[in-house]
Amino acid sequence: MIKNENGQPCLFFALKCGALFEPFDEQKLEIQIEQAKNILEMLSNPDADEEKRKKLFAKLECIRQQGNMTVDQVITAVVERANSQKTTYQNALKMLENDRIREGKRPILRVGKTYSGVEITHFCTDDNVVEVMKDNWKKEGFRYPIGQTLFWYKIVPIICKLQESAGCQFAFLFAADKTPDGALTTYYNVALKFEKLQNVGTSKPFYDFCCEFMSQEVNNLKTGRDFFLNNFNPDMDDEII
Repeated sequence: MIKNENGQPCLFFALKCGALFEPFDEQKLEIQIEQAKNILEMLSNPDADEEKRKKLFAKLECIRQQGNMTVDQVITAVVERANSQKTTYQNALKMLENDRIREGKRPILRVGKTYSGVEITHFCTDDNVVEVMKDNWKKEGFRYPIGQTLFWYKIVPIICKLQESAGCQFAFLFAADKTPDGALTTYYNVALKFEKLQNVGTSKPFYDFCCEFMSQEVNNLKTGRDFFLNNFNPDMDDEII
């Protein structure tokens, strides 16, 4: 809880450890296995699809020229790589199936990779207190809003301290944005630098249904805080809005 000089709570927040992940794409593995099989088939079977064989050998010729290799060297390298990839992808699918058998019906979400994180579960201001503070805030000429300032000045250092002991790579939250124009998510993005990353996900509890998942790397938070503090006090020539 962050209080003003009169001891009144103007903002409270809560943090907890969490985890993010990259999805495990089973269908993609199956496609990659088929692609490796197709390459091996076209190289070993003269009766394979002629059009596909032409495209493959055109690619092999580019590889040959770039690597200053013979045709046999290129074909050998491609065959070895295709065989290796096929084996790797097939083993991954076998491991997936064996894991499902081993764990039984337990509700386990299997993913490609996990990342440690810290979730901002609550980030709320007391409007009654903050509205009174806003007048004094403007009189002092601060260029940034109260919530944004308290986030970078008070909350981010705690998250960075957590990283030292828990190795948190990401910070994330669920934005309870009910505005038609997405004003809150825009605020989190522009002012606090959270993003709607497409390559990572997390488990979302019922409490946060219809809230938008946003995240950023903790190392980026450190950079963002340095920039915020270095630019907090306006220059004499800056216009105060």
